[in-house]
Amino acid sequence: LFLLAAMEFLVWVQASTASQSEDVLQHLRVDTAVRLNFGDLTQKLKHKQDEDQDLAFLKGKDYLKYRRFEEKFLEEKYSVASTLPEQDSGRDGQVPAVIDGHHPGAPDGSGEMSSSEPQAEASSDSVGSTSTTTKSRDASSAGDSPQCVTSGILTEKGKQYLVVASGPPKKPSPALSLCTGFSESACCTHESEQWLAAALQGYEVLFGACPACMDNLRHTLCAAVCAPTQAAFVTATTATVANTTVAASLHAALAPAYATALLDSCADVSVAAAHTSILRGLNVTTGPGLAAWLSSSPAGRPLDLALSVSATGSFADTGALAACADSCACANCAAACAAEGPHCIMYGADSVHFKRLSKVYSGPAIKPSEPLSICQQYSEGACCSVAQAQYLHDQMMVARSLFGVCPSCIDNMIAWWCAYTCAPNQSEFLGVKDTLEFNGTRYVNHTSFAVSLALGQAIWDSCKDVQMASTGMPVFAKMGVFNATQMLRFEAEYPGAPYPIDIAITDTASLNLTFAPMESCAEKCSCHHCAAACPVHEEGQWDDPSEISTRTLFEVVLVESGILLVLVLVLVFGLGFFCIAGVGAEPPLDKHDKPKSAVRKVFSGDVFNDALRRLGKTCARHPLPVLAISLLLTAALVLGILRLQVVTDPIKLWVPASSSVLADKHYFDDHFGAFYRIEQVIFKLPASAGNASIINRDTLVDVIKFQEAVHAITAYTDADPSVPITISDICFKPLQHNESCIVQSVSGYWQGDWRAVNTTANVTAYVENCLQAPLSDGCRDQLGIPVDPNVVFGGFDGDAYLNSTALVVTWLMQNEVANVPRAEAWEKEFLVLCKKGVPGLVLDFSSERSVQDELSRETTADIPTIVISYSLMFAYLCLSLGSYFPLGTVFVRSRLMVAFAGIVIVILSVLISMGVVNAFGMQATLIISEVIPFLVLAIGSDNVFLLVSTYDMLENKVRRAGIALDARTVRKLMGETFSRVAPSIITATLSQVLGFAIGSAARMPAVQAFCVYAAVAILCNTVLELTAFSCILALDCLRQAESRLDLCPCVVVESADSKRPKFGFIRTLLKKYVGPYLLHPFSKLIVMLSFIAMFSCGLFYCFRVPQGLDQKVTMPSNSYLIDYFDDVANVLHVGPPVYYVIRGSTNYSDPAVQNKLCTISSGPGRCLANSLGNEALEAGLVPWKTHLEPTFSSWVDDYLMFLTTPGCCRMRTDNTTFCPATFQSEKCYPCIPENLFDANRRPPSDLFMKFIPFFMEAECSASCTACGTPYVDDLSFARGDPTDIVATKYRGYHTPMRNQTDFINGMKFAYNLTDYLSDSLGLDIYPYSSYYVFFEQYFYIEGTLVLALSLATAIVFCINVVMLRSVLMALASCLVVCMVEVEVLAVMYWWDVSLNALSTVNLIMGVGLIIEFCVHICHGLQSEFIEWKRQWHALKEPLLRAENGNQDFNKDGDDDDHDNDSSNSSGDEGERPLVALSPSDRMVCAAYGARGSCVLSGIFLTKLIGVCVLAFAHSQVFRVYYFRMYLAIIVLAGLHSMLFLPVLLSYIAQVKFWLLTVVKVDVPLLL
Repeated sequence: LFLLAAMEFLVWVQASTASQSEDVLQHLRVDTAVRLNFGDLTQKLKHKQDEDQDLAFLKGKDYLKYRRFEEKFLEEKYSVASTLPEQDSGRDGQVPAVIDGHHPGAPDGSGEMSSSEPQAEASSDSVGSTSTTTKSRDASSAGDSPQCVTSGILTEKGKQYLVVASGPPKKPSPALSLCTGFSESACCTHESEQWLAAALQGYEVLFGACPACMDNLRHTLCAAVCAPTQAAFVTATTATVANTTVAASLHAALAPAYATALLDSCADVSVAAAHTSILRGLNVTTGPGLAAWLSSSPAGRPLDLALSVSATGSFADTGALAACADSCACANCAAACAAEGPHCIMYGADSVHFKRLSKVYSGPAIKPSEPLSICQQYSEGACCSVAQAQYLHDQMMVARSLFGVCPSCIDNMIAWWCAYTCAPNQSEFLGVKDTLEFNGTRYVNHTSFAVSLALGQAIWDSCKDVQMASTGMPVFAKMGVFNATQMLRFEAEYPGAPYPIDIAITDTASLNLTFAPMESCAEKCSCHHCAAACPVHEEGQWDDPSEISTRTLFEVVLVESGILLVLVLVLVFGLGFFCIAGVGAEPPLDKHDKPKSAVRKVFSGDVFNDALRRLGKTCARHPLPVLAISLLLTAALVLGILRLQVVTDPIKLWVPASSSVLADKHYFDDHFGAFYRIEQVIFKLPASAGNASIINRDTLVDVIKFQEAVHAITAYTDADPSVPITISDICFKPLQHNESCIVQSVSGYWQGDWRAVNTTANVTAYVENCLQAPLSDGCRDQLGIPVDPNVVFGGFDGDAYLNSTALVVTWLMQNEVANVPRAEAWEKEFLVLCKKGVPGLVLDFSSERSVQDELSRETTADIPTIVISYSLMFAYLCLSLGSYFPLGTVFVRSRLMVAFAGIVIVILSVLISMGVVNAFGMQATLIISEVIPFLVLAIGSDNVFLLVSTYDMLENKVRRAGIALDARTVRKLMGETFSRVAPSIITATLSQVLGFAIGSAARMPAVQAFCVYAAVAILCNTVLELTAFSCILALDCLRQAESRLDLCPCVVVESADSKRPKFGFIRTLLKKYVGPYLLHPFSKLIVMLSFIAMFSCGLFYCFRVPQGLDQKVTMPSNSYLIDYFDDVANVLHVGPPVYYVIRGSTNYSDPAVQNKLCTISSGPGRCLANSLGNEALEAGLVPWKTHLEPTFSSWVDDYLMFLTTPGCCRMRTDNTTFCPATFQSEKCYPCIPENLFDANRRPPSDLFMKFIPFFMEAECSASCTACGTPYVDDLSFARGDPTDIVATKYRGYHTPMRNQTDFINGMKFAYNLTDYLSDSLGLDIYPYSSYYVFFEQYFYIEGTLVLALSLATAIVFCINVVMLRSVLMALASCLVVCMVEVEVLAVMYWWDVSLNALSTVNLIMGVGLIIEFCVHICHGLQSEFIEWKRQWHALKEPLLRAENGNQDFNKDGDDDDHDNDSSNSSGDEGERPLVALSPSDRMVCAAYGARGSCVLSGIFLTKLIGVCVLAFAHSQVFRVYYFRMYLAIIVLAGLHSMLFLPVLLSYIAQVKFWLLTVVKVDVPLLL
């Protein structure tokens, strides 16, 4: 489509097929015109005699015709016998023999007539001899008086001779009537003059149209015969006739100046019918040449006079010669043309040396003999023949196919070249700089063309924006033309022109006078082809969707949430300072407190705690039955895993069944077939090649040979191993009559034949020529389709294709469901071949199955990572749960079996989840198998650590009190453990489960499945830990109490209870050092300001998180696809195709519907300015915003061009058979006569659908670029009826997609555009691209994330209110969740983690993880506050005391945890805070020490260890979306729970303490 060859019409328009008059040729084909040896050329052309009628004269026919005419003329006029035989001497029109430059009977080539005839007659009468009168010339030159050479006439036997007689001239009598200039003194008589007049009659026939020329010829001949100084320049060859000396011939010498003046007066004389100079046709172009022709011309017979040119002894009376301008017309005298005004400089054309050249003609314009087929404005007078105009019309057919989409452009272009070819004032702007003499005719071989800059600019402005439909590039830009001057130079210097044209750009406007003013393209052209026709759009119409997305609900909600959170922080911060004055006072004592009511017991948590206490005691009392029941239920629930089905189809994973984009895809597949399977190989030179060009012979040969190897692949399927599968069985073949597969490759320039590459002299120059003329026969591929350089070249800038660094080969395969197994089998062998590579080249490749193969390989590759993670978690639990000091107790206090049981329960929880959920019909995904084990392991190990560490703490207190450990004590300790930590475990679990339940409402199937599986797994894990694991823990505690070995409980060792450490190191550190300093007023201020700043920074960056899922991240780190994806992003210069699909039956025969779709013209009754094509193309004008190329391939446009362009739509006389444009036959005629088209060039409605089958058969060619083969799949017919169209598609292209943001924004804009077009045009239009279905999630992912996080946070708030029995603490927990989520989004921006389904799942899951950090500390503080109130109501009774030897384990045995007065504290001084704290801060510090140590060592470190392993995962998905995000969530949650939350809780505690002690208000649910 980049048709540079089409520009030949710009330089060949001056040629024509004018026929020459037979009679005129008979006059002009004289002897001297054929004094070239045509024998060899005739032999070369003998096989083309029936093909080139313009070379007829070269075959001798016209020459023989002239010779017969000449002899007949001489015989009739002067009785000269014919020298020709009656029949042609040549065979088949061959030229008669030419010997030594003479034809038999022709005059002597020297210019002297043969004297054989007179001498023969003389010898019959008398004896004489021939002599030369040189003495007379010598005498004259010596200064003697004028002397004559001849005098008088001798008549003998009917013939006349000049009598030789030396002597002085005499006065003629009677007076001369012809040679009047010599009337006073002459060397001739009246009879001589009569004899001379007869000789001049022949010249009168040729030159009589120019009186000046005839007068000068007459004067020259008179001077030779009658001049009184005859002896000075004339010599005679004598003979004797009747005893008289006569002149057998005369020889006259002319001065050079005289001969030149004589030639100037006759040079332009022509025969009117031929418009060709007689003398130039005879190859007479010099003075000596004219003298020689006059000497041998048959027109002068029987005067035997030879003329020559000599500087001395010559006739030089130039003053007697007349200028042709004095009496001749412009047609016969170029000098007279200037006086007469504008005129022609060429007319008619012939084929000369296989080029069409115009004939030189200087004369007035000629009225055409019949109406011109083009350039009708010159019908009254033109400088072109009818044949020339027809030839120009034919040449403009190619131009119409390129520029016809803009009527103004093509009209201006035609007007311009009509002026060049036919304008009657050619002389004003054209000049002939060089001519070519051929076959007796002078042709134009070089012209100068003066063009005003204003005119050139007007043409350029109307044509510069005309686009090629297939590529969207301007036609002229494709030719390297970017301004008016370059356009003119390009047309003049185009190498295919028959002769050069020198363009002279002037400031004058003379050329503009030859036709009407140029049309502006805005008058008739669409916006796509004329920027001036584009409407001015409102600001923001083409806004980038990525910019619009920053103003979505996602941003609004988060901004408002951030503002709300800041206000809450300020409020709490202010209340804290407001209460400072009152928090130091001790609360008043009330001895009359009433017992708690049932309602207050519920809100205070007594009922719930009692139930959990009984559960713990039951598990410790009956461990084996509870364990057995748990295992049996587990086994029953796991059975569902036998029906486990794993979904790997990306569409089923990420696209909901109700998706509108999925419905669009199904509609597209049903009507146009599934989108092709694509196999692609990108060839590059290795780095060692340096700057070498990839377009070289060796590389091209290697690429084509690799293609041949691909086409030779044979594969077999497992289902039918005996049937071979080749590429021909599965490839896409668009043409029914051509079995070739579609292969988009640079090899198309050589039709896939590497041998043709080897025979190409210069491959770079050849490729460059094909880039300029892609429709040339040799440059199209095997299917006849032009090669698209944007598809086959890569790594270039702009359109510098020759600077490409990569060659791209793409195969398109069928993708029907039944064909997929065979295609996958073939693709497997294709990948094997690609992996072998090509020596000296780097291959990056991909097939349709590659992504699925690599994903499957990635899944198995990360199994070691999962095993290592579980192993490390097991090792950590073993080390952290057991006690290894002193060394003698290692095997008693190790708790290896407990750690192992905790890991087993996590695995069982995952298996139960898979079994239960799969039993209900929800299929599993790879994400579930990869992520949920980590998630449940992180949560389950936390719970294990909390249960064990809390039990150990209580056991330590009992041992310190000197109470022996027995079964009863263990049961009580288990019950107290459940009472203390089970509420927080259940709170965290419910928050996580309900959060995932809300997340399951997401539209993405993968997210739904993940949330459901995760919720069930976490719930089952918690249940098993509170039942089965508790039983195992109780048994292990009894084992330790009896000093039995861990791995061998049958062995009893010495008790080491007295050697146990009193407290854990982390607990002591937090309670004694970190907590007090953290709760200092100044420290609290610094912490609050720091975290507010961190949160504000997170708010700023969370809106900048990019969307998408880079395909490279989903691949294994060593995948071959990573390099391929890099090439796709950086090397390829074509984006994915986008199809605009029109659903439903539409009346395409209606011109109104056609105008809603087309782009070829604009204006009333033409294509609408807001038509589908114009809007799509207009959007492509700002690709940086719309991500669309300015391309639009429309079958409606090309079909209308096909119907209206002459020579495209033709049919045979049977009215049913299509005539291709390349088939020339008189039996083909246009499908629709011209008179049936309306004023807007629209066909009749009843004929519009009739010729669509012809259109689909039409192949692209240089003579008709409006072909239908590219659109064979763009129309869907009802039940195969070619007249009932039910769906159509129109192709455009996205810009090259460099990143995921480009993909997303390109899809969003395409849907925005089609929504607008559907509303404005009243058509059902939607866009489709193969990647859209995978990116639909980005239409709603922000809303999904906001909704899921909001609902999850709300559920967490409600659960915390119920479980913590405090609105303020629940609010504090949710505040931490929101802050961490916002900051994680900011970390995603900094760490190159995009927002997609995976990160959305992680963020939703983060709510459950974060709340787990918070809820334990909040529950610990609430427990401390309840105990403080209990102590307050009990008049400061010790929290734990021994009553009559009866130990109450329902209270904390650690006095230090509730020490309100140092004077009566019995706690350990080693755990006392080093900084004096207020009572409320002491409660926070106690909870911080007791629960913070569990959070730090049991939650933070366990999760951190498991996550750090992911950093070494084989899968990039694990490293990017799990390691980075989990690490951010864990670290930020740990910082907020260990630093920010205690400070925030201290302010809440101060508020609660102030309300209870000062205001004396106690609202349990609120506080």
